[in-house]
Order: sequence, then C-alpha cells, then structure tokens
Amino acid sequence: MKILFLGEKRDYFLERDLGQEIDWKKFKFTWYEELFRDEIGRQCDVVHYGPGYIKDFDPDLSVKEIVSLFGNDFDAILTSCMLWEHFKGFNEINYIPKVTIAAEVYNNAFRMNKTRKHFANHKYNLLFGFSSLVTFWAEQWEYAKHFEILPFSVDINVYQKWNIPKRFDVMGSFNSFIRAKRSPIRHQIKQFLQKKMPLTSWTKRSYYIDNVWKINQSKICLNYLHQGFFNPRYFEVLACGGFLLTDQPVYDLERVGLVAGRHFATFKGLEDLEEKINYWLGHDKERERIARQGMRFVRRYHNTKVRVKEFIQKVEKFLEGWYKK
Repeated sequence: MKILFLGEKRDYFLERDLGQEIDWKKFKFTWYEELFRDEIGRQCDVVHYGPGYIKDFDPDLSVKEIVSLFGNDFDAILTSCMLWEHFKGFNEINYIPKVTIAAEVYNNAFRMNKTRKHFANHKYNLLFGFSSLVTFWAEQWEYAKHFEILPFSVDINVYQKWNIPKRFDVMGSFNSFIRAKRSPIRHQIKQFLQKKMPLTSWTKRSYYIDNVWKINQSKICLNYLHQGFFNPRYFEVLACGGFLLTDQPVYDLERVGLVAGRHFATFKGLEDLEEKINYWLGHDKERERIARQGMRFVRRYHNTKVRVKEFIQKVEKFLEGWYKK
C-alpha cells in the first residue's frame, strides 16, 4: 500500500537538558500525531509532502500535481483534520480515497463551524476517530462516508520508565488546557492541589518530553475526563510506569481492555479526591504494583506499532471495497 501524506513536519526536541527553557507554545501541532505518522512511514510506503518534509516545498502546487510528481500510483491520501492543512485542489480529488484521523470534536461554535466547513469542502472517504464520541458525531455531521474507531496509543520508545527520584507527590496530568469555564472540575482540582493539600504537586503545563519527565518524577498522576471518554494521558502515564488516578471512564473501557483497580485507580469527585490521594501516598507497594501492571499492559497492547498495524489493516480492508466498485 502506497500513501501520500499531506502535512507539516515539526521537530520536538526529544533530547534536551532539564534546565533548558523551550517555548512550547510555538508547537501548535500535536506530538502524538507526529509520532504516529512517523510509525506509519516505517510500516508502509509513505510519501510525505509539506513544509519540513520537502526542502523546496511549493505551496502553489495542486494536489493533482503533487500526485503526478510522485508517480500517480497512490492507494490513498492521508491528512489530519486537526492541523487544518489546506492544499490546493484537494476537494477535487475523487479518484484516490481520502483518509483522515480525528482526535476530537468540538462543541465550541467557532471551531465546530470551522470543522464542518472543512469536511464539507474536502469530502473524505474514511475517517478514523480516537473514541466512539468522535465517530458518533462525525457520522451525525457527515464528515466522511465511512468511519472507524482507532483508540489512542503511545510511542514506547519515547514514553518510558526512568529511574529518577520522585520530586512530586501529585502531578495534574490533565493540565494542558485548564480553563474555569471550559472545564470547571479540572480547574477546581488544580486549585485544590495548589491551596488545600500539604503536599508537593506539579500543576503547570508540561508538553512533549517535558511531560515524560514530570510523569516519571511524580508518585501520582491525576487525570479528569472531560466527557467520559479516554484521553491520551491514560496511555502516556501508564507507559512510563506512572500511577494513574482518574475519574471512572464511561465509554470505551472494554474496547481498550484497561481495568480499574488492576491498571489504574479511580476517584469519585472532589469530595473523594483528598482521601484517595492520602490513601495511595500511604500505600507505596500497592501503588507501585498497579503501576507496573498498567505499564506492562499498555506497552504490550497499546504501543504505536500495534495501533499502526491496526490502522493499515483497516485502510486495506476499506480499499478492497473501494476498488471493487
């Protein structure tokens, strides 16, 4: 299978000194997706076209011209709707299946309208969603013609357990986008950790390799699900051998095989959080046992290599039906 990927390549400083200050805000693209697409390139024939991939990138080339430039023999074109990558004439392509991967859907009116406009213009054939929430709404809004669930995964060459001292009792691993109006519970948890508990905590934003450091430096990594669906922090924390304390997910739990009490621990609202934090800080052996079990499970069944194989199999199955028509 030969895939044309249209997108942008960014570097994420996988190795850096602890004291080095990096302006993470300029990296507007997700690290998760960068690692995932790199693995796709290792497992099948992929031509990457876009800034960072092509030295002499020409933004004026149409998608038809790009396809012709590389031989006209692509089985599929892959883009990411998260990145708003626009290439001239992409909406005119109807002879090669167009595939995309969506991490979330938005209830924010501006972002939702922008998303719907993008899909209406580009007419995708196959959409992968990281949760059943994404595929449900994508299907309701007719973002594509066919939909598949592809759960989050983790690059285990990046997310690893390091033998370094624990500096923090608790890390707020949900902290990337805390705003009181958008997620009041997360905001309250952050305030709770900062003001009400006599423990060392990390509640600032942490990105990419810095996030790996913070997970490894924390005894407990907190998570709070915004809408009851899994987020990447489950797999990132567990892959590093971190102890995950989260509210109970409502959806997709059986799909990924994670079990509360075996791979991670849960709390029920703010009133229960302080008690659970104190309990787990006082039970090191039990906490470390659950963390080890979670790490083994995620690193075996939810690593990026496994998920990319699943992705390729589903694309190939879709292509069988496409080319029979």
